[in-house]
Amino acid sequence: MRQKALFYLLPLLLILQACNLPFLSPSVDADAELATAVAQTLTQSALDQLSATTPTTAFTAEPQLTSTPTFAYVTLSEATNCRVGPGISYDLVDTFQVGQTIEVMGKHPSENFWYVRSPNNPSIFCWMLGSYAAGANLSNVPIVAPPPTFTAEPAGATIQPPASGTQGFIFVTAVVPKPAVFSSFVSSGKCLSWFTRIKLQNVGAVTVKSIEISLEDTVTTERRFLSMNGFQDVNACALSAITPTLASGESITVVGPVLKNDPKGHKLSATIKLCTEKGNGGSCSSATIEFTP
Repeated sequence: MRQKALFYLLPLLLILQACNLPFLSPSVDADAELATAVAQTLTQSALDQLSATTPTTAFTAEPQLTSTPTFAYVTLSEATNCRVGPGISYDLVDTFQVGQTIEVMGKHPSENFWYVRSPNNPSIFCWMLGSYAAGANLSNVPIVAPPPTFTAEPAGATIQPPASGTQGFIFVTAVVPKPAVFSSFVSSGKCLSWFTRIKLQNVGAVTVKSIEISLEDTVTTERRFLSMNGFQDVNACALSAITPTLASGESITVVGPVLKNDPKGHKLSATIKLCTEKGNGGSCSSATIEFTP
């Protein structure tokens, strides 16, 4: 009887013992964890490979561009004066320093002078010696005729004593007198075009009969010329009658060459040539004046 009870009790004990064993996760969970680990490994490997094969873009600074003038210009190795005309006999108007960039407007027909625009004041145009100048874009620079110098010779005559064997004749060598005229700006205005009026005062000893005026607007670089026998003014847009001569001691106002642009506030340069005969013949003298209407 006891053995039979043990026979039935033993299976019951085994069942109870099995209930106390730890719970085992299904195999499907283990497979999912394994797949996740493999995917993470492959993803990291792909990222590492992509990083190794993709070049790194390095930032390179763009070079700084240096502006080179396209116009004709020179720079100086020594300080150089600039004058109304090409030579020390002309008035000094500016001085340029080493390293300045100077725009070249023209060149002398035969001598080493440049006609330039001042970098210190763009309204000033003058002549500078080219001995210390070097530049670029100079091959097509136009030739510019320099203004004439003012050279008035005194009137009079030199009496020479008779030479031996001339039987007492006295030879007289005449010094041809040249005009000497003082010029000054009077006014400007506009009719069909802009004009300027200039006063002339004959302070020499000879009568003058013809005139030539070269007028330049130094701001716009416009140039105009007038040449005529006698002297003429303008009044209320009507030209006056021509005065044929300007005797010693006389004064007269003349109209200059007409301008296309308004010269108000611009520096003008006028070179005035006066001659003792018609057609700019005989004895002549020239002078340059500058003014701002």
